[in-house]
Amino acid sequence: GAIDNAGIAESLNAKLAAALTASASGNITEFENIMQAFINSVEAQSGKHISVDAATTLIESATYIINH
Repeated sequence: GAIDNAGIAESLNAKLAAALTASASGNITEFENIMQAFINSVEAQSGKHISVDAATTLIESATYIINH
């Protein structure tokens, strides 16, 4: 319910899957770029198709993952 558009949810999931693939293959730069694109997408939809609370949680989690 926090993301009310299936296309946006699918797009975000695809970005996370691509980031996981990049990470697993050791391509850290690509991983970081994809995760930043994920964050940018979430920021763009915050308060629109993603609730502000969910967007905050997703962005904080993605930032944590990038940094660790």
